[in-house]
Amino acid sequence: MGVHDEAEHPWLAGEKRRIAAAVRAGVPYFGVCLGAQLLAASLGAPVYTGETPEVGVLPVAVSAAAGGDPVLGVLGAQFPALQWHGDTFGIPAGAVHLARSDAYTHQAFRFGETAYAVQFHVEVTGEMLAEWRHVPAYRKSAEAVLGSSGFETLAAGFAAARVSMARSASLMFTGWLDRAGRAAARRDSGARL
Repeated sequence: MGVHDEAEHPWLAGEKRRIAAAVRAGVPYFGVCLGAQLLAASLGAPVYTGETPEVGVLPVAVSAAAGGDPVLGVLGAQFPALQWHGDTFGIPAGAVHLARSDAYTHQAFRFGETAYAVQFHVEVTGEMLAEWRHVPAYRKSAEAVLGSSGFETLAAGFAAARVSMARSASLMFTGWLDRAGRAAARRDSGARL
């Protein structure tokens, strides 16, 4: 599904309103793929179909603005990530652009202190990929972009990058949880004054 599929999924309209209200109030948010697109749309940025689907385990480059960021900046200049999307997003006003790929300029952004959006996947596990293998729509999608052995190509790329992706996931999510925790502690201490 996509962020504009409200006719088929009417709950999306309310979801975008709730996301916008929450992140503007400082509630921590971490959106991956559709979650990133929902955050972008909820903050008024365009979400649209890109020129070509991006599918495979591909490099993501961290932007100069992410250098000091505790969530994306800790991943180094470039890291491998699983990509499986055709839609992309603009960077919302007031957000910081954090990463790009060769095919899509906007791979990640931060809004405020604790709202993050990433188009890519580093959270994928072997078990998840094994489940995806048995979903006909996923196999068909991989084949449409990567050819008749599309899912096998995707699985081979994942196997080669699995350890690196797990390390990136651990660093990224630990950084985000630490940042969200510090922001919550500051809010709580301010409320007690």
